[in-house]
Amino acid sequence: MSASKNRIDVHYHIIPEPYVEALNRRGIRGSAAVDFPKWSVKRALSAMDRAGVATAITSLSSPGVQFGDQAFARELTRTSNEYQARMKVDHPGRFGAFAFLPLPDVEGSLLELEHAMDVLGHEGVVLLSDTQGRYLGDPAYEELVAELDRRAAVVFIHPHTEP
Repeated sequence: MSASKNRIDVHYHIIPEPYVEALNRRGIRGSAAVDFPKWSVKRALSAMDRAGVATAITSLSSPGVQFGDQAFARELTRTSNEYQARMKVDHPGRFGAFAFLPLPDVEGSLLELEHAMDVLGHEGVVLLSDTQGRYLGDPAYEELVAELDRRAAVVFIHPHTEP
C-alpha cells in the first residue's frame, strides 16, 4: 500500500538513539516489559510506507524520562523533543510530534511545553497516565492542566503502569 494515501498514525512510538544511549549509560536497557528494539528513522519510514501511512505523529512511551533525577529527566525530555523536531524538518509531511514532558516535575513541564509548542512547533503533548504513582488527576498538576487548556493543546494520554 502506498504512503500517498492520507493515513495518519497518531500513536507512533520512536526510540531515538540519543534517548537509548542516555538510558544505557544508567543501566536501563528497555521498559519493564521488553528491551529497546533497534529503531531508526529509516526503518520507521520503511514501515510507514509498507503500511500505507503518510504521516506519523511521534511520541515516547514507557519507560518515559523519569528515573528519580529531575535534571536528567529535563535533559532527556529536551533531547527527545528536539530529535522529533529534526525528524519533522528532515522529512516534511512524514512526521508530526507529540512532545514529552518531565512529569511529575510541573515547573519543568511548563518550561518544556512552552519550548515544544512555541519553538519546536509540536502538534501537542503525550502524557503517561501515571508517573511515579501520581495520576493525571492529581491536584499537583492543576497549573499544567490549566496551561494546556489555555493553549487548547492536543493531549494524547498513554497508559502506563509503574513496574
